Amino acid sequence: MNSKLIRLAGIALALVADPLPAADIYELSREGNLAGIAEYVQRGGAVNTINADGYPPLILAAYHGHLPAVQALHAAGADACAEDTKGNDALMGVAFKGDRETARWLVESAGCNVNHRNRLGQTALMLTALFDRETIAELLLRHGADPELRDALGNSAASLARSQGLDRFVAKLRPLASLR
Repeated sequence: MNSKLIRLAGIALALVADPLPAADIYELSREGNLAGIAEYVQRGGAVNTINADGYPPLILAAYHGHLPAVQALHAAGADACAEDTKGNDALMGVAFKGDRETARWLVESAGCNVNHRNRLGQTALMLTALFDRETIAELLLRHGADPELRDALGNSAASLARSQGLDRFVAKLRPLASLR
């Protein structure tokens, strides 16, 4: 932290520069601003914080498809598998958005749990079924995602896909389930 000493009426006063506001890390993460994230971290900014909307910086970077920012935040100590205030993790965010490379990194490099459940009992596989993310579903199943899990309302990945009229996804989910 930068500080300056000034003398006022013979008294030394330390003026401490304000640290980079925590709010900045959320915008930097959302934008995938690597230089800004690096500066924030170098200045001692916290990376395992949650914004007013309930999201940690790493989840925001993942959700917006910024794998290098996800990796930079993780290298700075951010928990790649942390939850937001609704129990969703970064893997669930990328399953929703469809970013396969970030999903692969979260599973293979960060070791995030493919069967993690949010407060509603939903898993990343269920989100792939809701939003027709077949390639991410395949990745999750190859790493042990359980297609038989049910959410708090009793829905499975297949029943959620059917509810969205994604019969093609349901038909492909069966053979993909054998990858487990």
